[in-house]
Amino acid sequence: MSNDNDDKIDRLFNAADEAWEDGDLGKAFDLFRQCAELGDVPAMLNAGYFLDEGLGVKPDKAGAMGWYRKAYELGDASAANNIAILHREQNDLTGAFEWFGKAVELGDPDANVELAKIHLHGLGVPKSDAKAREHLEKALTFEVDHEDADDEVVYISEAGHEEAVKLLAKLDRSRG
Repeated sequence: MSNDNDDKIDRLFNAADEAWEDGDLGKAFDLFRQCAELGDVPAMLNAGYFLDEGLGVKPDKAGAMGWYRKAYELGDASAANNIAILHREQNDLTGAFEWFGKAVELGDPDANVELAKIHLHGLGVPKSDAKAREHLEKALTFEVDHEDADDEVVYISEAGHEEAVKLLAKLDRSRG
């Protein structure tokens, strides 16, 4: 039975990707939503993203949060990171800090950079260069994502890596 479900998810997801590439955002959202309802985590993230950004649908931050939470409950680190960003957008710095922490716990390297910035600027937490440095150094232990990336390896985004390098250099200059 699971095989039939997997095949259906694959067909729907591929059709959603195609619709997205063709610019039919409403259709893409509907297909991603159908996949998400069948339990597909990447589709949950995409459905959340479409709602978050208002792609082909009316923007719905609460709806986006719902899909991100479902993906998080299934162990997805990106979902925790997206939830943190929604909290930050709502100026809920405590919530952002908490959710970036959850993203780090689930292995999201870029969330380390976000936690470092929170500690550097004392955004909802006491300012701490030492904690910021710790998160930046941890972020830089990950390889940078690239086109031929191995799906089994966790990577930091190129932008996250560059930002971590710059912030760490700035911390080093301020110490010296």
